[in-house]
Amino acid sequence: IVQASGAVRASLMSVVAYMFAAEQGHHQITMEKEGINQHRVVQHENDHAVVFQWGFNMPSPISDRDAVFRCIIQKLEDDCIMSAESIEHDQAPHQDGVVRIFGRRLLRFSPVSPTVTRFTATSTFDFRGSIPSFITKSFITPAAARAPLNALRYFNQIKPAEAFEAA
Repeated sequence: IVQASGAVRASLMSVVAYMFAAEQGHHQITMEKEGINQHRVVQHENDHAVVFQWGFNMPSPISDRDAVFRCIIQKLEDDCIMSAESIEHDQAPHQDGVVRIFGRRLLRFSPVSPTVTRFTATSTFDFRGSIPSFITKSFITPAAARAPLNALRYFNQIKPAEAFEAA
């Protein structure tokens, strides 16, 4: 289980919207650089739920891995949560030579102020089969822990709407 938390200078719904879009693959270029060879939306259930497939190449002789996740957003009284959990789906069948992994992720977004959001990500993955521990320690654990950092980077790089109006 990997847990990471951080404060992001953005409104609650901005951070939630960013993460929901990120789970659907808006950062495809970054993923390709990290060796992820597949990320596609399988089904839009509604405005709050989506099913996507995620897969990546492993170094030889380790089998490639993939997973199918159902991602759901739910607004609570003050906070918002987003969960992503492995499922099976008819439109994303198992592939020969690819191991289907199991993963579960819970993201909690809590407003600190109207312009600051506390973001906590808790993730667990079972990559099934034999994988050297250096791969888990070097790639998988840090990638799971980077979710708040990725959101923080994104919001540090964009301009607030009033900056565009001033220009």
